[in-house]
Amino acid sequence: MSHAKPRARKLGDRVDRSLEQLQQSHTGPLGIFSPGKSEPRDDQLDGLFDPGRCREMYLALVDNRLTLADFRPLEAPFVPEVIKMLVNSIEADCYASDWEPIFSTHQNLNEMSDMHACVLLQNWNHQNHLKCQIKTLSLPMKIAVLRSILSGFKLKPLHFSRRLLIDVIKRPLFDQFLRPNPNMKSIVKRAVLPCNRTTMDTLSFIMLHLLHAWEYASNPLTAKLRLSKIYGPLLVSFAERPVILDQDPTDYKTEEGAILEVVLEECNGQFWDNMGMSQLRRAFTGRTTLEKAAIEKGKLSLIATDVDSDNEKEAWFTYLLRKQKKIDKEGAKRGGKGKKLSKEAKM
Repeated sequence: MSHAKPRARKLGDRVDRSLEQLQQSHTGPLGIFSPGKSEPRDDQLDGLFDPGRCREMYLALVDNRLTLADFRPLEAPFVPEVIKMLVNSIEADCYASDWEPIFSTHQNLNEMSDMHACVLLQNWNHQNHLKCQIKTLSLPMKIAVLRSILSGFKLKPLHFSRRLLIDVIKRPLFDQFLRPNPNMKSIVKRAVLPCNRTTMDTLSFIMLHLLHAWEYASNPLTAKLRLSKIYGPLLVSFAERPVILDQDPTDYKTEEGAILEVVLEECNGQFWDNMGMSQLRRAFTGRTTLEKAAIEKGKLSLIATDVDSDNEKEAWFTYLLRKQKKIDKEGAKRGGKGKKLSKEAKM
């Protein structure tokens, strides 16, 4: 009697199986999620552990019910500590060896990475535990755990409302000369500025991380396509899903991946550093070759800004947001008047 091989879970997929089914099909550490079980004596799972809370965290993770605001740190940059530590640990390993693992899917690690992710999220506010836990993981596992955490958020950091989607689809993402839509920077700003600082800083931090990886890619074109395909569903979401027209059947892209590909092209490191109020580069412990060169030439400064400067930037972003809302309201009023005049003309 033959048994059909189950389809491997892909990034962004929901897990339809119950936790109990997972425990029955996995004889390893997934049994730790059973109520009443004590902490396992596994070197990779040393630290604070609450089976009940971890079970709840696991279900929230696989059902995409997490929110970034729940993991907000107390000071800028407002990137959840678990994400910041994972990214810096990943980059440290990549500087020491190779950046190629970031361009791989690591689908064989999905279930184990979910387990490590929920243990880290359970202890997101215990820095010593996070540091010890992350040190025990291999580079591919760290990458898979970061992706598992990003996949668990209900609304992705770069979320497009219906109004913004109308602006996105007004013109092709790439023209006939493969030039990206130049309006994408403005659209991304309008999507991100209304968000809370945790969402804004986390998106900017992850995008800088992807740009670091892209800088060290042996084949930049292939690397960009792989990054957008893998991280698109983890970073981009829509109020209403658009449809890609005239897609090449030999090179399938998700809508999220197609958007992220343009964002990678149009929004450079300076753009994301400005979005993070010039705080985010200091959140990285390592420096890329381009960043080191920019620092030597005096084009990039990593000196900590004072509180007054931060307040001025906060006020500037608030002003931009209010200005955008005013423009949207005026546009809506003009649209309403136009409809009224057209109705009167018909009468």
